[in-house]
Amino acid sequence: DVPSEIDDDTFWRAFRHRVKAKNPDAYLVGEIWQRADRWLVGDQFDAVMNYQFTRACYGFFVDLDATTRPLIHGHSYGAIARCDARQFAQRLEALLAWYPSAIASAQLNLLGSHDTARFLTIANGDTSAVQLAYLTMMTYPGAPMIYYGDEVGMEGGRDPDCRRAMLWDPARWHHDLRAAVQRYIALRKKYAPVWRDGAYVPLYAQGMVYVFARQSDRHTVVVGLNAGTSEAHLALDVHRLFPNGAAVRAEW
Repeated sequence: DVPSEIDDDTFWRAFRHRVKAKNPDAYLVGEIWQRADRWLVGDQFDAVMNYQFTRACYGFFVDLDATTRPLIHGHSYGAIARCDARQFAQRLEALLAWYPSAIASAQLNLLGSHDTARFLTIANGDTSAVQLAYLTMMTYPGAPMIYYGDEVGMEGGRDPDCRRAMLWDPARWHHDLRAAVQRYIALRKKYAPVWRDGAYVPLYAQGMVYVFARQSDRHTVVVGLNAGTSEAHLALDVHRLFPNGAAVRAEW
C-alpha cells in the first residue's frame, strides 16, 4: 500500500530479499497508480496494481457524463476521454510495451478497489459495461483481481462509500452480472495456459468493436468486444492464427 511513501529503493530491495527468502513464490505487488518502471526492474516488486488498465476500460466501455466524472476526479487516473476501438487497442498495447513481457504478464489488473468508486456506479448502473470490462480483464495479459461485491453489482461512490459491507442478500444481487463473471472465470480456468503465457494478437479495431486473440502452442482464443449499441457482423482475417486451417467453436 502506497510504497512510494517509503521513497527508499534500498529498503524495498531488502524487503524483497527477506520475503523471497521465506517464500520464493511470493507475489509482491505495489499500489502504484502510474507507470512504474523504477519498481519493476526485478529487484523490488513483481507487479503493480494496473490502474492504467482500469483507466482504459473506463474510456472504452463507459460513457462518462457530468454525474459520473466527479466520481473519478481527485484520483490519479487523470482526465479520461471517451475512446473508440482503435484508441482502446492502442492503450492496451501501450501498457504491454511499458515493461518486459514477464512483468506485463504479472500485472495486477483490476476494475476497482477500496480507493475508487465502484465500477457499476461510475457506469451509471450499466451492467453490460461491467460485463465487457470483466471479460477484457479475464482475457488480457496479467493477473485479474475482483474487488469484493463487484461481481454481484455492489455500488458505491468515492472512498469511503466504496467500502460498504458486503451485500449478502441474493435478492439484491445482479444475477446476470454474477453469472457472466462465473462464465469468465470458468473460461479462464479452462484455457489457463493461454492466458498465462499466450501471445496477445490484435485482430480488429473499428468503431466500437475490438477483437483480439490469445494464442499458445495448444490453443487459440478469439475475444470480441462490442462497446457499441448495435449488433456487429464482422469478416475477420484469421489466416495468421490458423495457417493450416482449424475448427473454431463458440464458448457461449
